[in-house]
Amino acid sequence: MRDGEPTLRSGRNGALDAVRGIAILLVMAGHAGFPGAPFASVIGVTLFLLMSGFLITTLLADERARTGRIDLRRFIVRRSLRIPFMRVRSRIAPRVAVAAPRDSSALAVS
Repeated sequence: MRDGEPTLRSGRNGALDAVRGIAILLVMAGHAGFPGAPFASVIGVTLFLLMSGFLITTLLADERARTGRIDLRRFIVRRSLRIPFMRVRSRIAPRVAVAAPRDSSALAVS
């Protein structure tokens, strides 16, 4: 890699965020049982898997371009450290949403 040459991964990509959003909507539509979307969940999960493969490959290619090698152990540790945080966040957020009062009068102070 030459000095000043941009890396392969330079932050978020709006197009990938859009595909991620479409995949989420497809999975939700499939689980909701919409009659016109019997395979929507399968398509949504497939999109997620394709994006995961692309993003992981991009991260590894970027590391190789920056350092000239891939430290697979470091990559796996870095990725695995994100999983517990995401699991906690994904389990707490729905509980907070369900526990929130639906009637605004319940929030009023007497």
